[in-house]
Amino acid sequence: MPASLPASELVLLLSASAVALIQHHALVADTLTVQGYVPRLLALLTARLPSPPSGQPEQLQQLAATKAAGVAGGQQQRVVDEGGALLRLLHALAASAAACEAVATAGGSAAAAGAVAALAGASAWGAGAEVLVLETLKRALGQGNRNRDLLVGQALQVRSVGPCTAGGSGAAV
Repeated sequence: MPASLPASELVLLLSASAVALIQHHALVADTLTVQGYVPRLLALLTARLPSPPSGQPEQLQQLAATKAAGVAGGQQQRVVDEGGALLRLLHALAASAAACEAVATAGGSAAAAGAVAALAGASAWGAGAEVLVLETLKRALGQGNRNRDLLVGQALQVRSVGPCTAGGSGAAV
């Protein structure tokens, strides 16, 4: 590999290779989860958010508008690229039931409101990031996750899910 590649490109290449490895060898996701990488990835994702994730749609819309207007400089683009690499890794890890449970229980170490707040903040980075966030949450909320009630609680905290869709009334929709 040439030494002339910028660090951000190396991060993207490394994350792409890690995602490919996780997709083809499912036990790698379980191993990485047991070694504690899910909370670390969530903490890194939270550190790359422009402000603490509060889940307020107005702030997220302002960030998306700023990025769309092209105001973001090279440093901002590098942060978004690295954040996208982290999102792809989390999405690949979420194929594992153990990783989904780790996402649900990583609330204290990643952000005050939990993993959902970090993911909700990252969704403002564009349409691709939003799709990855939603797909990651969909995987994490699967029936194999014994701690999915924690994720629903976190989502309610950041107002990602309304009380009616969380099953509060018990009635079928």
